[in-house]
Amino acid sequence: MDKRKVTILAVAVFAIMLLFVMTRGKRYNWKETYVENSQEPFGTNILFKVLQNDNPEFNIIARNYVDDLPIDSTGHSNFVFVGQNLFLDTADVTQLLGFVRAGNNVLISSRKVPFDLMFYVYYEECDDNYWDHYNELADSIVSMNFEHPELAEDGIFDFKHSTNGKVRSRQWHFIDEKYFCDQEEGFIPIGKLENDYINFAKKKLGKGNFYLHTNPLVFTNYHLLEEDGLAYAENVFSHLSDGPIYWDKYSRVPENIMRKRDRRRPDSRELAENGPLSYILDQPSLAWAWYIGIGLALLFLAFRAKRKQRIIPVVETNSNTSMEFINTISQLYFVKNDHKKLCVKKMKMFQQFIRERYHILIKEKSPEEFQRISTISEVPVTDIEKIFSYFKNIKTSIYVSDESLITFHQMIDGFHKRCK
Repeated sequence: MDKRKVTILAVAVFAIMLLFVMTRGKRYNWKETYVENSQEPFGTNILFKVLQNDNPEFNIIARNYVDDLPIDSTGHSNFVFVGQNLFLDTADVTQLLGFVRAGNNVLISSRKVPFDLMFYVYYEECDDNYWDHYNELADSIVSMNFEHPELAEDGIFDFKHSTNGKVRSRQWHFIDEKYFCDQEEGFIPIGKLENDYINFAKKKLGKGNFYLHTNPLVFTNYHLLEEDGLAYAENVFSHLSDGPIYWDKYSRVPENIMRKRDRRRPDSRELAENGPLSYILDQPSLAWAWYIGIGLALLFLAFRAKRKQRIIPVVETNSNTSMEFINTISQLYFVKNDHKKLCVKKMKMFQQFIRERYHILIKEKSPEEFQRISTISEVPVTDIEKIFSYFKNIKTSIYVSDESLITFHQMIDGFHKRCK
């Protein structure tokens, strides 16, 4: 293939891919971002606006806790975090602990909680069980409810996980029961997952309350558009006081990054990333540019990376002379006036056609066989019966006239023209 043809092919492929990208309809980003200004299914724009509209003293933590989270000594403020994971440095942990111990509320809904924070919130209060990450339950549809009788009266709230409009299984998190004991230092269960696993809990810390919710997915736009999701969120956030709300967007960690620090193992701090391609593939426009570039590179390798060589001469293939041979033989029979033998040859060719095209081997020439041929070929069964009946008369005759040969030929030719 010459250079001009390769260029034309590459441009055509690029144009088709670009047209597909530009004309494909509205597509949602189903990544769990939990971003407050995102209207995608797994953003938190609805929750953010509801809390903002219901509370005149709504504040956003955008820099750090030391500057944006004042310690309210009156004990009426609320800290809210909803996201995949959160990362706190030492100053942030100290400020947040001072905030809750002063009598305020902290509600964290995430899939993991940093060891930096849990080292102070929960150590080994219940039977020397030190804190570890949440447990997981795999399912596509789950139910949630509350322990408090008044909230439990609202019934069971059902949640399903959907990606690209299809219900899919996912990991739902819950707190292990070993962290709940009769001691004052232990967690108090508030809500349950599947009626058996605790996914919403409270712990008294100083004068304030520390709330953990293990499934932030239920607070995203996708679920708050449902009646169950909105009612469930209202019951969860009813545990907060009527004072100011501090919405944390500062410490939210993207999905492809996980930072943790275990105070029992100071060297266990880790930063895991999927690599530089993770950002490119997360952006639709950059992802398509990446795929198109790979496609063009593969086209180049397919057509231009071969070793150049002289043009190989075209060798003509052998022509099929079977029809010429048949015509010659039939002319010989016709010249010899041996019409009967010519009819026998035509019948053999007709039966071979039936066998090769419809996979029907005619043995008994019974009505059942004729009906099978008629059903598959869509030729009336009476026409098929006439062909075999006429041939039977020819076979038993001593002499076959020109008219009989022509009539038999027309019958078979009519079958070929009408068969499917």
